Amino acid sequence: MGGGQRPGKGRRALAATLVAVALLAGGFAFARSTESDHKTTFPSASGVSTGNGSTNTVPPNTDEPIAAVAAAVSPAVVQIETRDGLGSGFIYDSDGHILTAAHVVDGAGKTVNVRLADGSVHKGEVVGSDNASDVAVVKIDPVDNMQIANLALGVKVEVGQTAVAIGSPFGLDQTVTAGIVSAVDRPQETPGGAIDMYQIDAPINPGNSGGPVADRQGRVFGMSDSIITQTGENVGVGFLVPIDLAKAVADKLVAGDPVEFAFLGVSSDSQSTSLVGDGAIIVGVTSGSPADKAGLQEGDRITGVDSAPVRDSIELGARVRSHQPGDSVHITFVRDGNSQTIEVVLGSTKTK
Repeated sequence: MGGGQRPGKGRRALAATLVAVALLAGGFAFARSTESDHKTTFPSASGVSTGNGSTNTVPPNTDEPIAAVAAAVSPAVVQIETRDGLGSGFIYDSDGHILTAAHVVDGAGKTVNVRLADGSVHKGEVVGSDNASDVAVVKIDPVDNMQIANLALGVKVEVGQTAVAIGSPFGLDQTVTAGIVSAVDRPQETPGGAIDMYQIDAPINPGNSGGPVADRQGRVFGMSDSIITQTGENVGVGFLVPIDLAKAVADKLVAGDPVEFAFLGVSSDSQSTSLVGDGAIIVGVTSGSPADKAGLQEGDRITGVDSAPVRDSIELGARVRSHQPGDSVHITFVRDGNSQTIEVVLGSTKTK
């Protein structure tokens, strides 16, 4: 892990539906726990037919923009069924590759059932998954008139913009909900670490995991991943994996290449700080790591990475992973009551 953190205790429920008996027993799965500086652009949402697949378009100046987005995106949305439950996903290329959440296919083995928007069920191959980003790829054989989601790659996401989520909450496939983007660069736990996510208020529930969230032009800018809840139900605080990150990880998985993230080389604990949200206490430093070479020590309390604050271990992991291996960053920390800043060249951690 880039920052190294200890898991939270059931603060965030993963939005994947479990089998009915587990639901009846209250058995929701709990999380163990980049936006880039692209210039804001609004390219055409027009779709182009590619081979066996095509994308739908969102008509401009429509009286019902949410309905138009749903009509454009829904045909590319799928329901993923495993022996343990179900989740959502969306077809993103003409080869039949599907983006979904890693926790949806966790323990599913090599194959899953994929239910398309037309109701037909197809065998899906689990190409690969990455727990650090919570991204997985499933592949089906291309079918006639297969619809492909239009991805908002390189498009800056803004607070307050429209967010239309589509998926299978509680097994209710092709469910559409809408709201706005509540925040960007919100550090959140994943099954294998922490990353910066988008926060939305559009209702997403167990079963939405892996499904697309689109803007008013029908471009998918995020993948539904998790919610904050005390009851297992949605309270309007949901989180998305940014599409740029999800697609980059998916490309690595499809190519069979290792997934690479920035690496600092510390383990940390925010619970030992005297003030909640006041930094991440280093409880271990990996020998020979960038942190070790820069002189960070056990007991140091990290409070910032470059200009971004670090309030706890989750934020530390996400802040590190928002950078690339080889980036030079400034780490601000407190030692013996004195605040210091040092420069660290981040390393790389690779997973397959």
